Amino acid sequence: MTQNPLENIQRRPARERRVFPDPYYDETALKPANLEADRVLRDAAVQVHVARTIDSIEIRTIEKPEGVTALEVLRALPEDVVVRHHPLAGIEQALSAAGAGGALLAGAPEEVAVGAMRMVLRQRALEFSEAIVETRASITDLAVGHLTTLITATSNGQMVQPTTLAHYLTGQLGPLARTSQRLQQSYARLNRSPIGAASGMSTAVPMRRERVASLLGFDGLIDHTFDAIASADIEQELLAIVSAAAIETTRLVVDLTEWARDDVGTIAPGDEFVHHGSAQPQRRDPQALDHLRVRLARHASAAHGLTTVLLGRSMLGSTATRFETFFRVEQELAETIETYQLLSRVLGTLVVNRALTANRAHRGFATSSELADLLAVDCGLPRDQAYALAERIATEAMVLGLTGMTMDTKLVDKLALEVVGREVGIEPETLGKCLAVKRFVERREMVGGPAPAAVRDSIERESLSARRERSWITERRDAISEAERVLREHVHSQVTGGT
Repeated sequence: MTQNPLENIQRRPARERRVFPDPYYDETALKPANLEADRVLRDAAVQVHVARTIDSIEIRTIEKPEGVTALEVLRALPEDVVVRHHPLAGIEQALSAAGAGGALLAGAPEEVAVGAMRMVLRQRALEFSEAIVETRASITDLAVGHLTTLITATSNGQMVQPTTLAHYLTGQLGPLARTSQRLQQSYARLNRSPIGAASGMSTAVPMRRERVASLLGFDGLIDHTFDAIASADIEQELLAIVSAAAIETTRLVVDLTEWARDDVGTIAPGDEFVHHGSAQPQRRDPQALDHLRVRLARHASAAHGLTTVLLGRSMLGSTATRFETFFRVEQELAETIETYQLLSRVLGTLVVNRALTANRAHRGFATSSELADLLAVDCGLPRDQAYALAERIATEAMVLGLTGMTMDTKLVDKLALEVVGREVGIEPETLGKCLAVKRFVERREMVGGPAPAAVRDSIERESLSARRERSWITERRDAISEAERVLREHVHSQVTGGT
């Protein structure tokens, strides 16, 4: 009798190995991601492979004939090469099938994907920068024509003080100008090359990271190879810029919507952005403004949405998360660009009822703070008494249906006796000037104020800033175009046998 206790245990029959991928997994997850990656990233990924191959030929990591074969394959890559294991793998498959697998030495799918993603996102960042500058130009153009168009600034729907439409509009430029600045700063971090990082631990095979970065139009390297593959803070930063800009731009769109209401009717978009129908011919809906509001609300939440995708990653992350992050950022940038382009077009059609805005600006006592200053400075009342008396005057006048233009000095003296115990003796002409809306605006000439001269200065500063930013955008695009030209020349030289 044997002493082996395992002798009579039957072995489990070997399970048949199943074929990857599962059809449902392929149809619902892999295929959509791979097709989208092929659509958006393929050209950039090909450029990455070309630059790496050029470098490999130059430093003789691979023999020139094999390198030339690789370049020829990359120049005429079949359109239908899609592999399910990971996005963009069809390029590698085509190179291997042509006997040019040596061009893949020292590389990894991760670095190719991240490099291509940064190349696409830098283009989107420049397009976003351009859309913001054009929106600023649309606002500035509108403001130039309304330096003296009076409106009332409000807080929580209640009047605060008079200003002009131009002053209001130029007040919208600050957040947009800061968006332009943030995009420039972010671009400097975005336009860095991960190539050479491989899967995060670099490679022992010789390659020149700086050379490849230059060929691809990057301004430098992501210094740490683990960081180059694992980090996604630049994507989060881009969407934070999108969200911050959208939150501030929403104020403008909501104000325009309020002004375009039928019972307000002071400012409205042009006919090309106003819906109407035969069933209710009196109804004219500026729905373009609501489209903008909804889109901006979605953009405002973009950064938060990406956070939910990125939380919980470990170590180097994963291919699925990396591509999902890119798709979200690229699509959000593309849609944000469209939103600001639409806003610029709407702004260019606005119709302003100047007479009605002026009439509304003269209602109530939006200049009551000016009256308080007059009582304190010219009449010598203590500050608290001056403001208490101004409040009482404004309240009583509104009850009586008076405006700043119809205010009576007798009422002022009567109320002064009740509040401070003496008449203040303001002359009718002085009181009229004090409460005049136009004069209120014209006296505020300090930097950033609503006086026409001050607003003109604001517009001039904005125009100078916008010119600088347009120049920066042009310079960055020219640098990318030059890198692409040089890369094409190197390919031509290698393939044709030039030196």
